[in-house]
Amino acid sequence: MNAITVPTPETTALQKLMTNYISARKPCLLIGSAGCGKTQLVKGLLKDLNIKDPSSYLFNVINFNYFTNADILQVQLGLPPLEKKAGTTWAPKGKALLIYFVDDLNMQKLDKYNTQNSISLLR
Repeated sequence: MNAITVPTPETTALQKLMTNYISARKPCLLIGSAGCGKTQLVKGLLKDLNIKDPSSYLFNVINFNYFTNADILQVQLGLPPLEKKAGTTWAPKGKALLIYFVDDLNMQKLDKYNTQNSISLLR
């Protein structure tokens, strides 16, 4: 049941807006209270993009939790579908665009300097 996205006027409008951001290669950040459907909305959009044109878009879902730090994030960012191209250059297979979906961005604990080092790594 959690793999189904019910199209409502709000979800359809948000998916269209996010599709426009993806087409323009711009990041998108969804903000809302817990349980309002942000994760389901994005996962539904990524699934639709993958069904429509699987060779153009690849995606990687990264779930943050309390224990996520920069080391763990760096490993997750380097997981497939990336492959080594030349030297220190890593890219998705072929000419596909890679979309990272970072879920629960603000879940990790603060370090001794009151910062979240994995968010700094993403910047």
